[in-house]
Amino acid sequence: MDTGTLTTVTALSKSLLAVFLGGLLGSTARIGITLIAGRIDEYWWPYPILFVNLVGSFALGFLVGRGMGNLPSWLQLGITTGVLGGFTTLSAISLDVAVPAVRYGIGPLVVMGSYAVGSIVLGLVSAIVGLRLGSRRSEVTP
Repeated sequence: MDTGTLTTVTALSKSLLAVFLGGLLGSTARIGITLIAGRIDEYWWPYPILFVNLVGSFALGFLVGRGMGNLPSWLQLGITTGVLGGFTTLSAISLDVAVPAVRYGIGPLVVMGSYAVGSIVLGLVSAIVGLRLGSRRSEVTP
């Protein structure tokens, strides 16, 4: 193997490992919050996932707005795709909407549909606020 190929393989390996470990951390944090919230209150509304997605959207917006250019690309991937990608999840929202509809019929779909739309809209707002605050602090435009 020549040095160019070895450098590419090393960079790819670092990125994959960073995303793997970050995903492990983010997913563990998400399920931890969900389990703790479930023990405190037998919630009928999936607010732990909403909370996680809003915090994650804000954090991702803030980090991108702040500028992560001083970090190595493998670490940027580990934080964004790994930690925050594992922490937030659209599949959890989809399941939160689908399960009541399957169990109880179409009626809950209206209520849970508002949760799904609200999650997306509030997630977008959280990301925008994070981008703006991150950009203001570092004076870097995303």
